[in-house]
Amino acid sequence: MILVRYLVKDIFSHTLSVSLIFLFITFSSRSIQYLEEVVKGNLDSEAVIWLILLRIPEFLEIIIPFSFFIAILLVIGRLYSEGEYVIFQQNGLSTLNISKILVSIGLLLGLILLSINYLLSPLANKQLLEIKAEKNLYQKINLIRPGYFTKVQEDTLFYVNDKDNKNMSNLFIHISTKETEETIIFAEKGEINAQQLKLINGTSFSENERSSQRLSFDELYLSFSDISVEAQESFEFRTSWELLLFLMISGVIALLLSEIQPRESRYKNLIPSLIIYIIYFGLFLFTKESQENLASWYIHIPFLLLAIYLFIKKRAWYT
Repeated sequence: MILVRYLVKDIFSHTLSVSLIFLFITFSSRSIQYLEEVVKGNLDSEAVIWLILLRIPEFLEIIIPFSFFIAILLVIGRLYSEGEYVIFQQNGLSTLNISKILVSIGLLLGLILLSINYLLSPLANKQLLEIKAEKNLYQKINLIRPGYFTKVQEDTLFYVNDKDNKNMSNLFIHISTKETEETIIFAEKGEINAQQLKLINGTSFSENERSSQRLSFDELYLSFSDISVEAQESFEFRTSWELLLFLMISGVIALLLSEIQPRESRYKNLIPSLIIYIIYFGLFLFTKESQENLASWYIHIPFLLLAIYLFIKKRAWYT
């Protein structure tokens, strides 16, 4: 039907437009934060674009539901304001029928989000952990001041004669792996290589209660123990099947709250509707962090009852 295609196209175009606007705002805000880290020397400039791109699924999970909600308010509000909604009703499209269309759109958007999460999550997890480990390494190296002994973590002491960004010269490193074990490393040069510190042309002395060992090396890669611990924190997207339910319920609520009188501004109900959405989405995110498995499902019940109440009040099943 032409009217259905018209409605669906309008909803998708508004959802896309609002999403792009908020994506741009989010990217700009994140870029500024990451660039500040680059200026401080805590992050490699090449990693900034990766950090932003790999967080797109996380951004979309927040932006798309909000954009879908706003799109419904704007599109349906315009149809009411310009008297076009009556044409839908006269052609057999009741509010109930339109709500079914919007539920289908919400379901489709949710499935797209789930697909993006499923395909990108493993890659994003791996890349973000590597970037996070490198960032932690940068932070520790930046603690080192040439000509001073610097304790970069509980068991590691550094001394360098000279340091320039990623490169250091004439290094002395003391590592206490256990109470009875110690390692001393001398190296001519050191440079950051991915998530490790690469030492060049040096000697390592290791000693414990039973023996001691001397080792000369051309290259030696040093990792910090707590970097690996940091890297074990996996980056989890919150997308779940419950998001489908959220999209469908919030879409129906937006439809029922969009009703206005002809010639009234389509923005009339925007603020009250946004308040309801913010409460719903905020509770949804909050309960996702709950230890109770059923807690996140319970939060949908009052808003589902709200949608049913609005249906009954507006007699939405009539044409």
